[in-house]
Amino acid sequence: MAEEIKMEIKRAPFVAVMVDETTDVANMAQLSLVLRYVTATGVKECFVKFVDVTSGRRADDLAALIFHFFEEYECSLDKVVAQCYDGAAVMASGLNGVQAKVKEKVPMALFIHCYAHRLNLVLTQGVSKLKECKVFFANLSGLAAFFSRSPKRTQLLDDLCKQRLPHVAPTQWQYT
Repeated sequence: MAEEIKMEIKRAPFVAVMVDETTDVANMAQLSLVLRYVTATGVKECFVKFVDVTSGRRADDLAALIFHFFEEYECSLDKVVAQCYDGAAVMASGLNGVQAKVKEKVPMALFIHCYAHRLNLVLTQGVSKLKECKVFFANLSGLAAFFSRSPKRTQLLDDLCKQRLPHVAPTQWQYT
């Protein structure tokens, strides 16, 4: 699959990179790297990989990782027209953030704030004002924990639904 993406990137006239950092359930910081590019059949978006960034989450470290990513996927910097991150200062700052570091080498790479993060902010603000929503999300978050913490309840769920709920994991959703 990586070789196919490399070939498509070589033929693509325009490429954008989307990067997001999160901490997984093992408390490891990881960066997700996604490429979005133009093909003969339209725009294609491909998740490429996760990279462990526990040891270096400064703007210089992350920008260097992005440039290494471009090299690894044989993406010429003159094709890069956009970069998309969340609003964290280390990523979005126009002075010393990742977007500024990328823009130094790739002046045409416009910064675009991730709309999924904007949606999360809008929902967070909206939900924080509505008691019913707070209760709903609290119950939703507690449902998987309720079943997973008891072998009897897990077995009951298996018997009735023939399916298990996903394991409880911290999420980015903020509703209080």
